[in-house]
Amino acid sequence: MSRLLGRRAHFDALAAAVADPAGLAALHVDAEVPQPVAQWLRQLALLRDVPFGHLVPDEAMLPPESIRFFALDRRWVDALVDGACSIGRVSAADAAHDAALAAALHEAAAAPAVATGFLLRSAVVTDWPRLAIEAYDAAGARLGEPPLRQETVAPATLLYLVAGEIDRLALREPAESLHFGADATGGRKALRWVTVPPGGPPEARPGDVVRDTPGPAVPLRAGGRVVRVDRLAQEVRAGVDGAHANDGRPFTPAELALQLVEGAQVVRFGRAPRGKGG
Repeated sequence: MSRLLGRRAHFDALAAAVADPAGLAALHVDAEVPQPVAQWLRQLALLRDVPFGHLVPDEAMLPPESIRFFALDRRWVDALVDGACSIGRVSAADAAHDAALAAALHEAAAAPAVATGFLLRSAVVTDWPRLAIEAYDAAGARLGEPPLRQETVAPATLLYLVAGEIDRLALREPAESLHFGADATGGRKALRWVTVPPGGPPEARPGDVVRDTPGPAVPLRAGGRVVRVDRLAQEVRAGVDGAHANDGRPFTPAELALQLVEGAQVVRFGRAPRGKGG
């Protein structure tokens, strides 16, 4: 009987301690979250290991060749962390201890106060694995150096997340080498200054596009998939000579190469003015 009474007294003392939030908080005041747990919570706060179906519950929300911008809801992240920490919470005592440790756990998760990003579902993700991304806030400051996350999370689907609020975004073709190109969809090849003659535009420099002078249409072979380079070279030369963009100098393969240089392709997004939609 005395042994049972001793156990009852121990249980009553434990129940009283659990029922005292201030006492529990004092008990855990110097508790430290283990580093592996803290690291896992930090990754969870960045949506790592969150099933893709929870990020995009319906495919219609992210159709092929689309981009969707988002802001990370801090309350949702806090609920996510709390849910992860609730595993094994089966009694009132467990809940009380979790409540006392909640602040330390959320601090360990280190969820960013403001985080924004986008999901891009496109062949670009597959074709350009080194896609260059530049994000800026409303003041023009660069965001995401480095980003919180830049990762392929599903086939042809990229998740990008930065601390701060994205106002403008640029997606660039990887500038890994010199690019040559021409518009094969009926456009014209812009002409460039090779040598600016005396009396030419004062602001013009070699390599700049010749303004107000349309270049030649890109000649294609039957089927529209192969450029007729010989004819293109002739028409580019005629255009350069006609615009006096080479100052009468011989038109060599180097001059043709200058005309065919293309910068890396870039697609820009910007936030519409508030109150005007978009």
